[in-house]
Amino acid sequence: MTPTPAPNAICIGRFSLSPPAGWVLAGRSQKMYLTDLDDTPPQPAGSADPVLDRLRQGLPPKAPLIRRFEVDGVGPAAWFGLGSSDSFDRRLVVLAGPLRLQLLSGKGREAPAEKAMRMIAPGYKVGARTGFCLAHGAMQLEPSRNESTDLRLEATAWPGTLFTLNTRAVDKPDETHPMAHPEAELAGIAGSGVTVTLSAQVPRTVAGLAGRELRGEMQASATAAPRRLYRFFHPGVGRQAGAPLMTLSLDGPATVQAALDQAWNALLDSLQPVPLR
Repeated sequence: MTPTPAPNAICIGRFSLSPPAGWVLAGRSQKMYLTDLDDTPPQPAGSADPVLDRLRQGLPPKAPLIRRFEVDGVGPAAWFGLGSSDSFDRRLVVLAGPLRLQLLSGKGREAPAEKAMRMIAPGYKVGARTGFCLAHGAMQLEPSRNESTDLRLEATAWPGTLFTLNTRAVDKPDETHPMAHPEAELAGIAGSGVTVTLSAQVPRTVAGLAGRELRGEMQASATAAPRRLYRFFHPGVGRQAGAPLMTLSLDGPATVQAALDQAWNALLDSLQPVPLR
């Protein structure tokens, strides 16, 4: 039985993880069925129309409103032009509670885009903890072959220390990814004048996905402070959204190696799949 995410866990797509104390969310993006899923808190309303402000949030400041309407059972929606009101590139935005759904389309293709959105948007369930997981709920739909996520955490105690998690559904295992051949990637880094020394390269299973873990040290120049690096790579299982290509990385100052080792292990150990609907 797949466990449910811990109460303090950050949900990201098909997975969740619990950051150690002192690690904070620095960024997150998620996509499903070619639709960007934005669950960042609303910005303060800057006009007498806070709904329109929320629909427009994140778009170019002068993106013209083309049409505004409602998606039954979901919430307000609008088409915006990316340029002028007659531009080919257009974006459909729908609000479903705290979630913003955005789909890029073209002039003359609005009808199929709206049809797709009317199928996708009702799948969002506020507070749900299963399916394609978000901060405030989950998309409870059949898994898509077009799913991707990006998560970034920063350590407040060590500026410049960054942990990243990336996933992408694949049609077949991605053996062309740079991290599938770490020796070539590290040789490329070394060719730029950076010294890289590996201290470990071992198999490791994370969230039930078998992959390879790297640990090492990197120095940009003879006078630069050395930094610790950590990597994990799983190439993905074809057409299985619950087993996507997964890359994890952590970079931080070598002076706090013991603390970074502990944080890396804690993050990877806490990472787990969320139940599918």
